[in-house]
Amino acid sequence: SSGINAEYGVLKTEFSIIYESILKGEEQDECVWEKLFLIKVNVAVLEEHFSELTSNDLISLKGSINVLFKKCVQGLRDEHCIKSLNILLTLSTLVRCVWRKDLGEGFRAVDVLVGFDQAELTMSQLIEEIHKILISNKLQELKYYALT
Repeated sequence: SSGINAEYGVLKTEFSIIYESILKGEEQDECVWEKLFLIKVNVAVLEEHFSELTSNDLISLKGSINVLFKKCVQGLRDEHCIKSLNILLTLSTLVRCVWRKDLGEGFRAVDVLVGFDQAELTMSQLIEEIHKILISNKLQELKYYALT
């Protein structure tokens, strides 16, 4: 993939384009989610997208961020190591970026990430998937990211 060309602003990675769309609140079809998790995570680009958002932007994008978080957790069920690695990197970056914003009480960050109505179920599923990774014979790197 081509990188972002700062001088001309013309070329963007597919990763960046997909995240711009997600963070504009646009719905994604299943093919986009599948593709996104197979693309190497560019943590710096993802952090840059989130740094451009205000706390109010994050709150208004709660639905899109909830879907992203849920799709990540669902994607961990897949046995594909590269996909799982990308999802774990995405989740850790997502949590870090949302937590950095001044959202007031900590519970608001949880609501933005997973939504109060689904928090217990989604977090239980996440913990179950991380547990499966940790007790498996999968790559050590995958286990490392499961713990970060």
